[in-house]
Amino acid sequence: MQVTHATDQGAGPSNEDFVIAENGVVVVLDGVSQWYTTESGCYHGTVWYVRNLGTRLVRHASGTEPLRSAIGAAIADVAALHENTCDLAHPWSPAATVAVLRDGADVEYAVLSDCVVVLETAHGTEVRTDDRLARLGERAERPDADEELLRHARAGYHGLRNVPGGYWVASADPAAGDQAVTGSVPREALRRAALLTDGASCLVETYRTTDWTGLLDLCASAGPAGAIDEVRRLERADPDRERWPRDKQHDDATIAFCQ
Repeated sequence: MQVTHATDQGAGPSNEDFVIAENGVVVVLDGVSQWYTTESGCYHGTVWYVRNLGTRLVRHASGTEPLRSAIGAAIADVAALHENTCDLAHPWSPAATVAVLRDGADVEYAVLSDCVVVLETAHGTEVRTDDRLARLGERAERPDADEELLRHARAGYHGLRNVPGGYWVASADPAAGDQAVTGSVPREALRRAALLTDGASCLVETYRTTDWTGLLDLCASAGPAGAIDEVRRLERADPDRERWPRDKQHDDATIAFCQ
């Protein structure tokens, strides 16, 4: 498996995405920004969290450990690094969305929250993601949405993070790994794959200027950095965020492309 990857900082003060590829394992993480509060209970911050989680996750996933268990073990490792100095029970403790791909007789994947894994086989292009947070948003937009859900929506859904009936991200509780969306594809059937944070998958999901196969083609011809450049070009053409309403002018964007 040949892997190329790129990451680009968005409008924030630092890049909270992370990507690593080692030993046939590819990991892409998207740090969860603390837009709702400046408090987190942790003085290390999100960038520290994603870098430590990513390096430990690729290590755990490099063997035969099930990917859900590998995610849980990596979460536990990072929690142990700062459990004596930080409040890991804080609702805005550093967190990340996760995508993992592991090469083998079968190519396995795992996704936690809104990272995306794109798989191209002889039967077409398929997309794997975890849409539980998106479904909460859809419910909140319905005319009959209940007030409790709307209250959570106004607070960024952080009260529904890592609880049954809510959505799941990697943070301080290893049990989140058990909630990952997982699956596999026979290696001989897989042609290309990509792992993306939502700052890059928006090219298809939000801007809709191409489809998933077109995105893979763009990665093949221009590289992951070229695909991110296309995201930035579209965003610069919509500086007031009118054509494509979004929270930020530019989000952190990361793509790992596998052939």
